[in-house]
Amino acid sequence: MPFAACYRTEDLRADSEGTVLGIGSRLGIAGPEHAVKGAETLCGLPRADVTVVRHLFRADGRTACSSCAEAANKDRDNEPLR
Repeated sequence: MPFAACYRTEDLRADSEGTVLGIGSRLGIAGPEHAVKGAETLCGLPRADVTVVRHLFRADGRTACSSCAEAANKDRDNEPLR
């Protein structure tokens, strides 16, 4: 099952007016990429604390949250999520 990719909102770098830097080219990101499913990320962050981006989460991505990647791989293998 594919998951939407997201970042903790506080990890998105913004200018003084709150505009996320790099929209249209590359987001200014300071933290790992998470996978979101329903009301929270696979590692337990509340959906209200993340910003969803327009690409799918890659468990093998170099910036992937290790807990989200582990949970995504278990879901892919039809194992129960914790």
